[in-house]
Amino acid sequence: MVRPAQPRVGARSKDAAKGRDPGEALPHFRAGAGEPELPRGELGIRVTTTGVEGSTPETARFRVDGVFRVPRALVGPAVVGPETALRRIVIAMTCASSHDVQARHAFRDELVFADDVRAAGEAIEGSFHLDLLRTLDFVAAFDTYYLSASLGTYLSDVVPIEAHLPWLAPALDAGAGAVVEEAAPDDDDGADEEPAGPADNSWEVDDPF
Repeated sequence: MVRPAQPRVGARSKDAAKGRDPGEALPHFRAGAGEPELPRGELGIRVTTTGVEGSTPETARFRVDGVFRVPRALVGPAVVGPETALRRIVIAMTCASSHDVQARHAFRDELVFADDVRAAGEAIEGSFHLDLLRTLDFVAAFDTYYLSASLGTYLSDVVPIEAHLPWLAPALDAGAGAVVEEAAPDDDDGADEEPAGPADNSWEVDDPF
């Protein structure tokens, strides 16, 4: 159903082999399986995804896993909680066919706590996991998307992914059929009308005699 355009982005964490929990509630900020890995001491943000899992709008998820490590100063003064970094993560997605771009603060309305992030010297780090289908809007039954994340001045690599959302196809097909039906000519149109006779182009001239 889903065919990633690239097999992986960056190094994977050692927990990746354990597999994701398909029933896990999203979003959450616990370190876990499937997330990318930042080399020790490196600053930045990274994301990865396996694409869409499921075939109905009720059961499908477009899971995105990410990690970040940024300077503590990026969040602001000490009175600002370090967990504020989570609310500043922006998820961006470009649709290959339409070139439409969406970008949103993925966790602005989420309840976050200080222990959702970790101190790492002069930096803070953390993990995040979300369902893209509940974060951004999708209108195509099948398309290629280019996904990235940013936090302040740090930008992740772009992750290309092909996603199949089969439940969107029937609505699009029905709409196309309606257009065709409306545009079809009426076979009975003009059937009862009598054909017009040949035009009379003769001139009637008065006889002078």
